[in-house]
Amino acid sequence: MEDGLYQWRVHPRPPAGRVEPRVGDDVHVRPKSVKEVGYTGRITAITAKTTATHTNSLTEASVSQQCSKKRKLTEDVRVTIQQHCYHHHMEKDEDCITCQSTKHDVRPSRLVPVYDLYLENSKIGIESKKSLVLLTPDTTTYRQLASSHLRPNDYVLEIGCSTGECTALLLRRNLLLHSQHLRKIEQHNNSSTNVVLGNIVGFDTGSKILKQADIRLRTEFEQSAGTLATDDDAYSRLIQLHRVDALADPKGAYTLATANDTRPGMVLIDIGGNRQLESVVRMIQWVQTVFKDDRPRLILVKSEALENELSTAIQSSHTDDNNDRSIPFVTEEGTITNGQNWFNSLSASPSFAEDDEGNKILTKQQLLSRYSHPKKQAAGVQQPAR
Repeated sequence: MEDGLYQWRVHPRPPAGRVEPRVGDDVHVRPKSVKEVGYTGRITAITAKTTATHTNSLTEASVSQQCSKKRKLTEDVRVTIQQHCYHHHMEKDEDCITCQSTKHDVRPSRLVPVYDLYLENSKIGIESKKSLVLLTPDTTTYRQLASSHLRPNDYVLEIGCSTGECTALLLRRNLLLHSQHLRKIEQHNNSSTNVVLGNIVGFDTGSKILKQADIRLRTEFEQSAGTLATDDDAYSRLIQLHRVDALADPKGAYTLATANDTRPGMVLIDIGGNRQLESVVRMIQWVQTVFKDDRPRLILVKSEALENELSTAIQSSHTDDNNDRSIPFVTEEGTITNGQNWFNSLSASPSFAEDDEGNKILTKQQLLSRYSHPKKQAAGVQQPAR
């Protein structure tokens, strides 16, 4: 895969540490309750507030004496955020409520970074043609990033949906974004606008956990749909769960992923547990290969093993040839320089580049030519029981 097609980033940047907010950063403000959609925008100002607090201190000489009051000065940072408008991101509209919306006095602890290259390049009026591969090692951060990067009307492919914990977060936010969009249309008196709900396609290899996911997601749908005018088939259009392994049946998985004649805007990969580094690498390679002609804007990967591999490669760069473009470097912001070249060299090694039958996984034709056993193929398109 060409290096210029993908940018790589790791969050949090190893070694893990708090990243201070900066003016111009794209962020998502985490909601305070499950009924709130949150707030996505760009930091326009950072204010340091000095507040005086009183603390009581007892003297060691006598506890009977009155407590002496001492002033303690603490620095408290707040940020101001200009909300993103996905409909007018190239040029603000004076009549658009979203374009004119600003949120003040936000605590940095509520911020989740948004690494969206399309929005990032809109700062200078250029829409990026690159896609982003975002790597994170832990589940909590993975779910926060998945939710914060969801856009209105997004089609999400979730590989490794398990029992649907992350899927439920995406479903809830999808419905909240849809409800918010409907209110904006009503405020603009534009009833002719076509509003389409986003949808989520989930892959996993276990029938029991997919049934658990289906139960969880139906419950979430009933609770979150609220007053939305939904018909009996709304859930089926929003959520499709499939028992399939893209590594064992790449063509079947591709067919299911593109069943609605659409391509995902986001691909989530969380195949932890008993999955080794090799499986994670091959899954990323499968996504990059089959969607080469219509790339998702974001591939979010949760893998502690791949993050460890990255750290090892970075440490080796101090002794190896620094001119080697397959050696990665991580900037202070978390961007992985030479990221795709590093991944290409990793996936090209013999242990990663061959499947169980010894076939190299390099081209779309090779990836899509494999068929699993007919019984497994039939199971791959099976929907969970209702």
